[in-house]
Amino acid sequence: MNKYFRVNQIIPHIFPVAKGTWWAWVKAHPEELTPTKLGPRTTVWSEQQLKSFAEKHRGGGR
Repeated sequence: MNKYFRVNQIIPHIFPVAKGTWWAWVKAHPEELTPTKLGPRTTVWSEQQLKSFAEKHRGGGR
């Protein structure tokens, strides 16, 4: 079963960056960080997407 995370769970724990940086990454990498809308103010990302993105972009500083 896949877990899903909201931006407030991702920022401090998985990616320690500013919210603006997170949303810039989402915009720059739409094929890797495809958000799922659960409602008008609720957006989530799958654990699998987050792990894949982290592995691909670790060590590059970006």
